[in-house]
Formats: sequence, C-alpha cells, structure tokens
Amino acid sequence: LICYLSEHGFDHAISPKLLSNPTSKDFQHILIFLLRQIDPSYSFQTRLEDDVRAVYKQLGYPFPISKSSLHAVGSPHTWPALLGALAWLLELLTYDEAASNKQLESEELDAEAQGNRIFFDYLERTYDSFLGGDDNFEKLDQEL
Repeated sequence: LICYLSEHGFDHAISPKLLSNPTSKDFQHILIFLLRQIDPSYSFQTRLEDDVRAVYKQLGYPFPISKSSLHAVGSPHTWPALLGALAWLLELLTYDEAASNKQLESEELDAEAQGNRIFFDYLERTYDSFLGGDDNFEKLDQEL
C-alpha cells in the first residue's frame, strides 16, 4: 500500500507507523486517493460511512463493511478488516493497470503489424510490376 501510494503521487505523509494506527482522516485521504485512480472526479456524496459501503458494494467487494468500523478506523479490532478492504481495492487497481498496459502493448503491436502489412503489400505490388517489365514505381511510391 505504501509503495503504491508513493509511486502514484499520494500527497499526504505515509509510513508504516501511520498505517499501524491511522486516524479517520488518514483512512479517508487514502481511500479518496485510491478511488480517484478509478474516477478522477470522485468525491464523497453523503457521509463517509454510507459512501464507502456503497462504493465497495458496487465494486464487488466480497465482505460487508460495518458503519461502526468506519467510525473507529484505527482501533485494533476494526483496522485489520479495513486494511484488508484497502488491500483489495489496491489489488483491483493494480490489475486494472496491468490490463491497460497489456492493451497498450497490443495496440502498439497492431500498429506495427499494420505497418508491416502495408510495406509487404507495397513490395508485392512493386515486384509484380518489376516482373511485368515496369521499372518505374513512382505511382506505387506515392501510394505508400
């Protein structure tokens, strides 16, 4: 979590010590930052407790998040579950980044393959012209 936040420009102080006993504000800052990775314009619409539960439910989080745990974020009996929820969201974001990078690589390969196809089509047409006795490829060069 600390690495992800640091690498992605989290603008608040973050350390293992802070994560061992966070305040509600710390949790809120981290959560808003992570949710803005999904939707850059995200902001809480109602109370934190209601929005957090609704967002996690929409994203398909498999466990319920109680309102009481969101009131006492840093307490020893609630923080592990909330940290798990943050870790789950982080895994979702990491997977999304990996899938996006893979798609970009695929699009680049498609563009490269398309360029190769155009070039080989040009070679085929110029070779056919050459075999037909034509040594002037200006028209084909312009099409390329």
